[in-house]
Amino acid sequence: MKIVYGLILFLCPVFIQAQTIVGRGYDWDKNRKPYALSAEEETYPEYVLKLFRGYHYEWENNNLVTYQTDHRITKVNTTNAIERHNRINISMRNVQSIVTLKARSITKAGKVTNFDQNNLKEVKDDKTDNTYRIFAIEGVEAESEIEYFYTLKTNGKTQEAYYFQQETPIREFGFLLTSPKPLAFDFRVYNDDGKVNADTLKGQNRYEYLGSKINGLHEESFSFVDAYRKRLEFKLAYNYTRSTARLNTWSDAGRVFYRSLTETNKEAEKELDKFIKSLKDNPQTPPVARIKLIEDKIKTAIRINKNSSDPALGELIEILKSKQASQEGITKVLLLTYERLSIPVQLVVTCNREFAKFDGGFDSWGYLDEYLLYFPHTNGFLTPDEFDLRYPLITQNLSGHQGLFIEPVSVGDLKTGITWIRDIPALPFTSDSDNLDIEVRFAEDMENNLVNHARILVGYDAASMIPYYEVMSEEQRKKFVEDIFRTSIPDLQLDKWSVNTAVVDNLPKIEIATSYKTNFFLERAGSRTLFKIGELIGTQSELYSDEVRQLPIENTHNRGYSRIIRFKIPEGYRVNNLESLKMRVEYKDADKIPFSFVSGYTEKGNEVVVKIDEYYKELYAPLERYEDFRKVINAAADFNKITLVLIKK
Repeated sequence: MKIVYGLILFLCPVFIQAQTIVGRGYDWDKNRKPYALSAEEETYPEYVLKLFRGYHYEWENNNLVTYQTDHRITKVNTTNAIERHNRINISMRNVQSIVTLKARSITKAGKVTNFDQNNLKEVKDDKTDNTYRIFAIEGVEAESEIEYFYTLKTNGKTQEAYYFQQETPIREFGFLLTSPKPLAFDFRVYNDDGKVNADTLKGQNRYEYLGSKINGLHEESFSFVDAYRKRLEFKLAYNYTRSTARLNTWSDAGRVFYRSLTETNKEAEKELDKFIKSLKDNPQTPPVARIKLIEDKIKTAIRINKNSSDPALGELIEILKSKQASQEGITKVLLLTYERLSIPVQLVVTCNREFAKFDGGFDSWGYLDEYLLYFPHTNGFLTPDEFDLRYPLITQNLSGHQGLFIEPVSVGDLKTGITWIRDIPALPFTSDSDNLDIEVRFAEDMENNLVNHARILVGYDAASMIPYYEVMSEEQRKKFVEDIFRTSIPDLQLDKWSVNTAVVDNLPKIEIATSYKTNFFLERAGSRTLFKIGELIGTQSELYSDEVRQLPIENTHNRGYSRIIRFKIPEGYRVNNLESLKMRVEYKDADKIPFSFVSGYTEKGNEVVVKIDEYYKELYAPLERYEDFRKVINAAADFNKITLVLIKK
């Protein structure tokens, strides 16, 4: 979670003894023999024989702490597998101490090499301010087992997500959480049919989950593998020594998040009023234009430092003085500014769907990672902490699922936030386009083409380019243009170029127009000339793998492509395969066509105009329709391969 809140725990200490099965007393089998593998298990380059995650909760000096244990045994059969698994990293974020750490390798013959604690090293990640303990396991050879376990003493975890499916298949998985009897936890299991079993033994709650023969899951194009991995989510839901009320509900989150991001003092309010006055907002401006102007001015005036852990960058008074802000800080400035200017706005908190889909039915604050602002009178969103993105563009992976909408309400002198679970819709495909307008001429000797080539981008790609283009020198701008076109035209000889930026229908637009000479699209084959017209649209995404698909389709965002190619058939020539330009590949869903690639041509005299339309109107498609989706993706790559044959008459 971004902000460290005083969570609504209402906890009372209960002193108990740690159980040996999980917690400080956890240990491995000291004298075990190497595992026997089945014929199928032997075929894998690496195989996880045992994976265990345990949590044990205790009270120490009136503070709730968690003892977290990780235990893993991996059989490694190849050099690459050894390199992937013999180096262990332990994150120390929120960790008070390492209670126990053991590691060893066991060869096929049974030789054991134990880890030397003196080889444990500390590394700091300057970007995140997190530290790690790292170590390597010695004595590993092909067909060895790498085993390690460690127990960490951490601050009390009130919610957690644990992914127990990995790229490597797993023979046995075990999960165990133990807690004092008054502290009750709730669980959800995702992408798996298993259940968490709960019981009470010797004054402790025990929550256990067991799994076996868990297949490996690897990354695939047009999907987010982490969101589809098997995982456990849990939260501390009740403390019965204090109340039977559920802890940390969505309603609680609404109050806590809203208060944290709107709380000010008189000095800060005075500075904020001065800052808002400097924005020179005009209430008579149309609503969308007003929203955009305020966002532009604030994001231009205040530098966003997303990776900073400096608490001052989240404090309003310090932000307005230093003109720097953290993720929370810039959200606070924007939210308070819109509220002060009486522009209806709601805070939205959600998660990145690359890792998990927001589950409104399970009120874990672990889902509350990312901020958006929602404007109900215009039905649009903005991302506070992304400099490149401006209303209505938002971080792509925050849309297409749900979020917690926090609506401000006043009760007397008290202002607070009430919550709703609502959809964050993806923008339509017309909001992100990458279009081409190309005119091709043939030199008299048929050795070169003279090309007028314009690329027009609207939406996300334009948003990522424009801020940087605007601060480039003339030399850098020319190189920027050359680099864009040289990826598909290696012998590019740029003659003229121009770049124009604009805002069209509230979306950023950049048009890059070029004229160049090239022989890349022409080849001679005896008396024939081959015109590689398909390569004019540039390299395309493709899905030609024969591997069995594991995951459903998930796009990052909806998008569209429109391409026009004009050329005149040279005098004295004819084209014998113009019909190859006609393609129609559509994914149909009842009366809708969410994904499509259609190309065709018209011919008037010796002029040919080729038109290509491709779009992706929806984010999701089921696994059973993968082949239909793949055909649309591959259609553009197939067009890429089209070569027209020019024959002398």
